[in-house]
Order: sequence, then C-alpha cells, then structure tokens
Amino acid sequence: MGTRFSVIVPTTGGRMKNLDLVLCSLANQYFPKDDYEIIVVNDGGEPEVKDLVASYKGEFGKIVYIVSPKFESIPLSQVAPTDVEATITIWGEGGDLIKLVPNEQPRNKGARQAEHGFYIFADSDVVLSPMTLALYNQDISNNPDRIILGIYHWLHPMEITKRDIIERFDDIVHHRLMKVPLNRPQTHNICRDMRLKNFEATTPDEVHRAPNHMNDGLACFSGNICWPKNLFWDIGGYNPYLHAGAHEDGMSGLTAYFAGFGISYDKRIIGGHIYHDRDISYVESFKWAEIEIINDKFKDEPEFKGVLEQTEEEKKQLGVGDWKKEW
Repeated sequence: MGTRFSVIVPTTGGRMKNLDLVLCSLANQYFPKDDYEIIVVNDGGEPEVKDLVASYKGEFGKIVYIVSPKFESIPLSQVAPTDVEATITIWGEGGDLIKLVPNEQPRNKGARQAEHGFYIFADSDVVLSPMTLALYNQDISNNPDRIILGIYHWLHPMEITKRDIIERFDDIVHHRLMKVPLNRPQTHNICRDMRLKNFEATTPDEVHRAPNHMNDGLACFSGNICWPKNLFWDIGGYNPYLHAGAHEDGMSGLTAYFAGFGISYDKRIIGGHIYHDRDISYVESFKWAEIEIINDKFKDEPEFKGVLEQTEEEKKQLGVGDWKKEW
C-alpha cells in the first residue's frame, strides 16, 4: 500500500465560493481516490457549508464535515484565573463582560479526526494543482520523516470557474485568466511565493533553514503543506492562541526547526491563493501581542532574531509584487 493522506481544509464565513473551487481542485487530483480523505472544518461560518461538502460525497473516497467554532463565550466570573490572560474580553449582549476562550484549533480538530499517517493542510481559499498529492507522495517516498512545503502564490483578482480549475490550472496561477481590473486594498498581498527568491536554485529534497521572521525564508505556510502525523503532534499541532496573519504558521515552523525536524520545499507543488477582500482590523488587533508570544518562546535560541514587521524595502527584496521574473 502506498502513502495515504488526510487533507484538512479549515474554512470560515464568506468562503463558500472559494471553498467550492478548492474542493474542485482536490477532486481533480492525479491520485487514487481511495488513498486520500477530505476533512472540512467549519469554524462557525455559513451552515450551507455542510450542503456544499455533501455535494462532493461522490467525488472522494471519503469526505468528512466538522463544525468547530474558534471561541467559546464564557462569563468572566466563570473563567479560571489562570486562563484570563489567554483569552479575549468583550462586552456581551446584556452588557456583561465575557471571555472568548479559544476552542481547539480548527486544523488540530481536523487532524484528530484523520485516519491516515500524513496530513496535508489546504486553506479554503487556496486552489491546488492536479499534481499536488502525487508530488507530495513522491517526496514522502524519498523523505518520509520530513515536513514538505508547497508553493503559495497570491493571485491577482480574476474570475475563476470550476471548469478553469479542471482544464486550465496553469493559466490560473500564471495569471492568463485575469478578467477583473486590479483595484485592490494596499493591505492585500499579490505576489509570487515570497520564499522563492531565497530558494530558486534549490532541489526539492534539500533541507533549508527556518525563517527569522514570519514571511522570509522557510515560513511554514499552512495553506499548502504536508506533515507526517508523528511530527505534527510532537510539537502539539497549531497554537490555538495565535490568529493574526501567519503567526500560527510561523510558530509551528520555528518549533519544528528548533526541534531538529527536517523541512523541505518543493517548487513543483503549486497552490494559488484566490484573491478576496478581507477585513484586516481583526488581524491588527492581535498582531503585536502574538509577536510578543513568539519572540518570548524562542528568545533563548541563538539563531532566532525575532519576529519583526517588514519594511517596504524588505518586502521588495522578498519578491512581493514582483512578477516579472516568474510570470
């Protein structure tokens, strides 16, 4: 028997159309249907997600739907003192203070339901190439004890259909389907994978260094990544208290690196982040507290330089917005 995968897709409100495209890309894999399962974890968004998942039942050997809200609302008086600092305080409908206590991280929740020995995490706004599972399988055959990272491109605005996913995936990730004017918030990344600039000359099974901050080097983006089950749980999975930007990704990657795990980056495994507007006020409200958590965790590691906010010049050096070379 060959490698078998559990593909875990967390989703949230406002992602129905994108999730449909992602599931379509997963159903269009050059890989045996019985050798992978799909687990969709809804953190409390639209109830219609259940119906969408059910419509794909015949496309996979197995597809599972889980509801897992990010937070549980608890009156402040009922929160244990040791938990107060690790929660968020808001005003309840009756004017009383309540705490939002994180439930199990949605990706972890999905992984606990998984049957197979390798977890592929795919975001509900990242479409994956038809060769994704076959290439992960090839890499794992050569390196069964490594974390494997795939490409994570941020796409320009474009109308994408399921027919495009099936017939013209390369056109999507190389921006030959652009039909919408490029009017976007300045806060939204549109770029080729920022890690490519550092690793364009490398081979798939070469081991690279971990990032010194979130978006350089080898940040372990959870939108297109394969973890061996044992390594994932050795670090405790994803941290449920990190929500802003790529902080949970960076924490997991740094933890794996300093634990001595092998990490490989394969440019052939391509994922494209579908453009969509987003409210970043939620991210901004948590960002600095989460950066402090990560910096404190790794402060005694000699190689760790700390999580920093990037300047515009640093972003240019990483390739943000630079398509000329790749496209």
